[in-house]
Amino acid sequence: QGGFYRRHRDAVPNSASVLRKYSLLLYLNKKEWDPKVDAGQLRLHLDGGGDECPPGVAPNYVDVDPLGGTLVLFKSELIPHEVMNTNSERFALVGWYNRGITAGDIG
Repeated sequence: QGGFYRRHRDAVPNSASVLRKYSLLLYLNKKEWDPKVDAGQLRLHLDGGGDECPPGVAPNYVDVDPLGGTLVLFKSELIPHEVMNTNSERFALVGWYNRGITAGDIG
């Protein structure tokens, strides 16, 4: 209870995560999950920023309720996202599809 992840991207330059091309979440929460009570929505930021909203740009986002059976797939390097405060324990399968390693990744 009380968990969250603040705004971030899953592929960060100059780190091993740069290989991540796509991020996925499959929610496994119980049928009784109530988004208004349990909260924990995934917020996908569409404002063109990275780990922060660009100065002078109005926030633009989509909230996804973590209902069991919901699958979310997005480009790891392009979509900043966060998990809003959660009032109940939430369950999800999380993973990444990685691209191949290039010579530029080694060095």
